[in-house]
Amino acid sequence: MFIYAAFPLHLLGYNPKIVDPQTLRSYSDLLDPKWKGKITLKDPRDPGGASPLLFLYHNRLLGPEYLRKLFSTAEITLVRDERQQTDWIASGKFPIAITAKADQVEDAKNKGLPVEMLDSHALKKDGVGLEAGGTMLALVNKAPHPNAAKVLINWFLSREGQMAIQKTGPEGTGQNSLREDIPKEHLPISLQRQKGVQYVRLWGADVWDRELVTKFVSELVK
Repeated sequence: MFIYAAFPLHLLGYNPKIVDPQTLRSYSDLLDPKWKGKITLKDPRDPGGASPLLFLYHNRLLGPEYLRKLFSTAEITLVRDERQQTDWIASGKFPIAITAKADQVEDAKNKGLPVEMLDSHALKKDGVGLEAGGTMLALVNKAPHPNAAKVLINWFLSREGQMAIQKTGPEGTGQNSLREDIPKEHLPISLQRQKGVQYVRLWGADVWDRELVTKFVSELVK
């Protein structure tokens, strides 16, 4: 299996009428008493809900101790419906949402609602999560034409191939190749990796096992 594209993890949605993004420069800023009971988080025990917590848990600058503080000090509200998160951001009931869906926030913003996504690089002093999403490629075992498949994969991972895939798909513009020797200017700024930033890889056997994190959170919310 090959991971050929990776992009900074979108993490925080917020209401710009209530939250000044300039005050959010570290994850410790979420522990400010003024945000107590004002933050939602997608329940990691729900399918697909753990990626941001994987970043926080495996980040050597944050880790389990930070999560303990987040749940005890900030009094996080767990949700299972991400659209509800976006609605609550807009209404101001919960003006900050960890795990907000960028596409849902963008859609709500286009409808005139007071919602924004915070660029993960605003919090880069604590590192930035690097997510693979669905951008993976695998060689099928016992393929009928293995050599042809290898030729395709070799081209796909080449400079020429990655320039093509980064511009045209598989999901349209926005696939940021792991290759650094190809142009990136056409990508949205929020998807471009920055030099000198510590990125936390969110793929691989040592990270993908979410059971450790979900059990940890289950203990915190008892």
